[in-house]
Amino acid sequence: MNRVRLLSVSSAAAALALVGSTLLAPAEAVAADGPLDETPAFSLSAVAKPGAEGVAFSNRVGLTFDSVGLYAMVGFDRRGAHNNGDNVTGQRIDAGIGGRYLFSQPERAAAAPYVYAQATTDRRSSDTDVDALDDFTSDQKRYSLAAGFGGEVALTPALTIAAELGLAHDVQNYEDGDFRRMTIHTHLDTGLSINVYF
Repeated sequence: MNRVRLLSVSSAAAALALVGSTLLAPAEAVAADGPLDETPAFSLSAVAKPGAEGVAFSNRVGLTFDSVGLYAMVGFDRRGAHNNGDNVTGQRIDAGIGGRYLFSQPERAAAAPYVYAQATTDRRSSDTDVDALDDFTSDQKRYSLAAGFGGEVALTPALTIAAELGLAHDVQNYEDGDFRRMTIHTHLDTGLSINVYF
């Protein structure tokens, strides 16, 4: 838990530092050396975000037109345990869509601030010796909305790093006949990403 909190604080600090470096950058024009000097541009991103279950990794496939970017997300997580000869496994598949608006282009001399919004859902399954538990896991549905701001800086003309800080609103719903259980969780949404542009 301490490692997750440390990563969350580090992600938030990185986002503030990247955006702050842009606000404090000199006003002189910077030579073009960023990945979005020519658009549209495709991108592939690896994203790490801390959460209650540990650090979650996902991928984004994006397309950017000038200041507007759209992306699709997909993530996969599979875990297992061996208990007294019995194997217990669980997996989660995440999918979603999102978009962002950049206030400037990411360059090597200064970070580009942006705002983002995204919607995700996930499906979970488990394989245990308890059928009721497996059914409960697979019947749960989770949806999440997130929005915030970030900063992106270019390392090379095709490679950037970015940090994000925002709020996420998660809804988890389970229904079985007349029984319904819904949980709601609002929390900080922080993350770091590595982005490759084509």
